[in-house]
Amino acid sequence: GKKRMKMVGRVEVPQEAFVAALSTSDAPKK
Repeated sequence: GKKRMKMVGRVEVPQEAFVAALSTSDAPKK
């Protein structure tokens, strides 16, 4: 899962989508 997150972060994706994906996939670490 972490590897996929890194890939998503590398890809040009809006931060909002990234945060939303993280929240949906797993509660944020922060």
